[in-house]
Amino acid sequence: LGMNQAFAAAGIDGAAWRHASIVHLTLGGPCSRPAGADWDFETSPPHPEPRLLASLTLALLNRGVHFMGAGNAAFVSTAHSQTDIERTIEAFAGALQDVKALGYEKAPPGA
Repeated sequence: LGMNQAFAAAGIDGAAWRHASIVHLTLGGPCSRPAGADWDFETSPPHPEPRLLASLTLALLNRGVHFMGAGNAAFVSTAHSQTDIERTIEAFAGALQDVKALGYEKAPPGA
């Protein structure tokens, strides 16, 4: 929910949701954001736009956060404290602002 609030605050098309203990992200194209933590729509979430995802991944790394794989998923576990989660959401919100400041908040034409 905090990451979806960050997407809305930054004015960047994207959504975050969970599947069990995995947080998933998509960004770069219009999509609905779940009201809760689960993807509750009949359609599958859109794939993230690769250039935007790469920019977000680097911005997150600059803020001390690493999402696994292509950068669009992360685990949350009992090893993470509430403070860890809050700091991650804060870093995520800042990283979205970094991406927006670079002018990358929309997918490039033809992407």
